[in-house]
Amino acid sequence: MRFRPPVLVNGGHPWSMLEVLERLETQGATDLVVDGVRGARLLVDGRWRETAVPFANDREIVVWARALLESCGKRLDAASPYADAYVELGESRFRVHAVLVSGITTRTQVSVRRHSGKSATLADLIALGRLTGAAAEG
Repeated sequence: MRFRPPVLVNGGHPWSMLEVLERLETQGATDLVVDGVRGARLLVDGRWRETAVPFANDREIVVWARALLESCGKRLDAASPYADAYVELGESRFRVHAVLVSGITTRTQVSVRRHSGKSATLADLIALGRLTGAAAEG
């Protein structure tokens, strides 16, 4: 699906959908995970790295998460407290997932994953530590 960049009232937000995708691309990251205002992490070269969270409170994260998913044609609200969407941009495909505070979690959480389009080789999996022991040897 071709996404429409979100338009937010109140002057916009530090991370638009396009900025999130560009952040993943330019930093060589495959994942961005925002865990409420507690923190955000990027997965770069198989290792998680802390990154700044530009949100002062949970309400700002909810507004941002809704805008991301609405830009992909999805809904995120009390009746639908979690949502997934896929976005294609150039050669990359992205999955956006968000969960609002509900019976599932005490913090709004958002993750964005960049799929590279190429399959990992056995050597790639071993180098990243995703395949170890007997599985890597045999």
